[in-house]
Amino acid sequence: MMIMSTITINGKTYITKGNDISIIDGIVSVDGNIIEAGLSGNVKITWDGPLANLRADGDVTCENVNGKLDAGGNIHIKGNVNSNVNSGGSVHVSGNVGGNVQAGGSITAKDVGGYARASGSLHCNSHH
Repeated sequence: MMIMSTITINGKTYITKGNDISIIDGIVSVDGNIIEAGLSGNVKITWDGPLANLRADGDVTCENVNGKLDAGGNIHIKGNVNSNVNSGGSVHVSGNVGGNVQAGGSITAKDVGGYARASGSLHCNSHH
């Protein structure tokens, strides 16, 4: 049974199947299906449902992620990530990261289950 999720893009709400989000070049897609295109500027996206993977070419602010997270800009996560995080900018996670973290800037997290590599500073309780 496919789980239905809700995605709101700049105030417009869609019901969708899937849980892998991509936000690249102004196009939002879920599991490869285009939801919205032609977006520019500061785009606010709210996701209600299980989030497996997220890929974006800009900054990302989100809650718990059950899969990998890849962003060209800064990443701010309120909660935990159960896999790997890769950022062109800094990474701030209020909880734990289950996998590896790589950042072009600094990294802040409680615990990192794998390796943590940062071009800037590294602040966490423990990492491998």
